[in-house]
Amino acid sequence: MTIVEGFVPVEASPPGVVPGLIWAFHILEDGTASPLPVNQPLAGGQEGWLWLHLDLADVRATQWLRSAGLPDPAVETMLSHDRHQQLHATRPRMSGTCISS
Repeated sequence: MTIVEGFVPVEASPPGVVPGLIWAFHILEDGTASPLPVNQPLAGGQEGWLWLHLDLADVRATQWLRSAGLPDPAVETMLSHDRHQQLHATRPRMSGTCISS
């Protein structure tokens, strides 16, 4: 292992954990939301939908987005450098960006 002064290595996420996940909510059909732990794998096959807030400055998050099986247009939108808010519906998913500074 090479050590570079001032370099802090980024730790790998445990299997199933979304890297770069800042916060997440499970939204039910009635609109109620439950926060999800960011340091545990996301459970699939639940009713409702997930709101994931990712740190796109984290390279691991961008790599995860590219490999998560999302539609190409959704990934392109989320990884673009466009500074406009966007929301796109592609059955059965909805994706978009809300820019934060």
